[in-house]
Amino acid sequence: MQFKGQWRDFALAFRSIAYHNCQMATPKRKIEFEAVEMMIGRGWYVLVKLPSGPQPQLGGFNSEAEARDWITRKSAVWLKEYQNGKYA
Repeated sequence: MQFKGQWRDFALAFRSIAYHNCQMATPKRKIEFEAVEMMIGRGWYVLVKLPSGPQPQLGGFNSEAEARDWITRKSAVWLKEYQNGKYA
């Protein structure tokens, strides 16, 4: 666009504006597995701390070491299968 008169040497350039319309990625909340000793009876269970909903308690372990071993070796597979991988 060119102006006449006192602005004759002034050129105005239009710039297209790109608005930021992307959604920011929301980080997944951390899921924790914790070996817990049973209050009544003997044994241990694994408490699964999910970001929402019920907190599953996976029981039947004879010792803390056995519960921790399950966490180390099998919790990732369990999480992928739990509620069709909703939290994986």
